[in-house]
Amino acid sequence: GDYHGEQTAFAKITWNPYGANLKKVEVVGSWSKFKTRHDLTVNSKTGLWEIIMELPRGEHILKFVLDGNTWKCSQDMQIRHDSNGNENNVLMVEQVVRCQR
Repeated sequence: GDYHGEQTAFAKITWNPYGANLKKVEVVGSWSKFKTRHDLTVNSKTGLWEIIMELPRGEHILKFVLDGNTWKCSQDMQIRHDSNGNENNVLMVEQVVRCQR
């Protein structure tokens, strides 16, 4: 991805369906002004939907789209409410992916 020379980093974004039988999970975010939907794929071992994206470092807000039309926040990520009362998830993209112990 070309973000005009900005430093980018890889971020893993996951959706836990908690047993819901979903056909499609997408993520949209502030990096594309919420225009571009990116498909997550199911990890057959964990049952989690996931995607690895290369994004500019810093803070992004995002939301998940379930089965093409239901916009949801993940309860497993930080949630922020904007001045209009909308809920979005917050993602911090760091320069280095740290190992989780």
